[in-house]
Amino acid sequence: MPDLALVTGSLAKSADGASASSAKLEKHTGWLKCSAEPQDSHYIIRSRSNPDGKYFDMDFGFDAEGRKVRSTNGNILPDPMHPNRYFMVAHHTGYMNGSVFREVYCEAEFKGHDLVCIAEAKALSVGPTDSNKCKSYGWMNYYKGPHDARVSWSPTTPYIVYGTQSQFCCFGQYIHDLRALMPIREAEPQLLEDFAIATELQRPAPWGEFEKNWFLFYVDDQKFVHHDVYPKRSFAKLEADGSVGEQLSGDLRDEACISKLMPELVQSPGSPEHASIHQSTNSLSVTLCNRGECTPSKDNTVILTIFQLKELRYYHPTYEPYVMLIQQQAPYRIHGIAKLPFWVHGRGREPFPEWKGEDPSEFTQMFYIVSVSWKSRTQRYQGFLDDELFVSFGIEDNYTASIDVRAHDLVQCIGLCSDISVGQADETLAQTTPLPVLEPIV
Repeated sequence: MPDLALVTGSLAKSADGASASSAKLEKHTGWLKCSAEPQDSHYIIRSRSNPDGKYFDMDFGFDAEGRKVRSTNGNILPDPMHPNRYFMVAHHTGYMNGSVFREVYCEAEFKGHDLVCIAEAKALSVGPTDSNKCKSYGWMNYYKGPHDARVSWSPTTPYIVYGTQSQFCCFGQYIHDLRALMPIREAEPQLLEDFAIATELQRPAPWGEFEKNWFLFYVDDQKFVHHDVYPKRSFAKLEADGSVGEQLSGDLRDEACISKLMPELVQSPGSPEHASIHQSTNSLSVTLCNRGECTPSKDNTVILTIFQLKELRYYHPTYEPYVMLIQQQAPYRIHGIAKLPFWVHGRGREPFPEWKGEDPSEFTQMFYIVSVSWKSRTQRYQGFLDDELFVSFGIEDNYTASIDVRAHDLVQCIGLCSDISVGQADETLAQTTPLPVLEPIV
């Protein structure tokens, strides 16, 4: 295994080792199921705790004045010290102090089938920032404070990554040790080290004016920040001051895989623009066996993240979520991409387009997938296929909810990049060889 600090600028040297690692991973992915039928547009994920299989609401209760705390784009982390208790963090849609946005949090427990705050929700003490670089997005100068936070564990530390005004562009991404903002306690307390204060994340040039939805992934003791997944990947090694090393993407096999397996971008009816692909969630490390059946290694473990296909239909946005798997050995190639998006059981239809005379059946609720986290309070970053996790999301920018599933419920219908040669990059998605349909794991 090469020293990961030396991989920058040396991707070609690691290609043989990465190919060998990919080959070893194949024996752990040949059995992956696809529960969808050939005619289906999605595969469905169902809640393990809710008897009807539908998602559950994340309820932030009421404030001191008795007003409902409205929220969206929520996150869940289990409380390390209390069984059956969780931390919820979400964007507060009902709180505007002038034009300052807020993220709110609380400790929560399941009541009935919903996750409900057990005390009044509080605002995270994240202050607004300024930028003098908002040229195309001048309106952003009037909407300060944290936007669309992602909360997740690294192998050792809980972090929050959020968007706000940037010193490098108009709107950028910041990271902060969540323990500096919330009362997260552990059996063996750790000192605040990296990102003890809010730190702006950086990227290799070129910068966009509006940067969002970055996620971190972790290999050994090193951190990497992933900036873009489409049309080309962009990621780099992260330092403690937020700076990054050289661009680590550019692998031809990745480009072929993206060209072959990414969903097609088309223009929706009534929309002035084509669909687009966006990063969506944080990452988790998933070992491709059930707990107790193997020992985690780079030969059987991948990094899981979710990206979304954004479409506009008569100006109503929808986001279709796709799972992507990344190898844990340099050059950190894409291992596979789901050939179908997943459908959260309970997602419905939106009737509001009727006033335009359009067919309401063509409109679905906007579910915006925000984060993934292990459900067990003993887990941090790594887990197994039969471990339960939360997939949390916002609904129509007005509500927030989550669904608890096993990891293997998400890791389905995967198209493997190893099945694609570099010369296939210009072929159509329809020519992809499907994985065999196997019986679902019970």
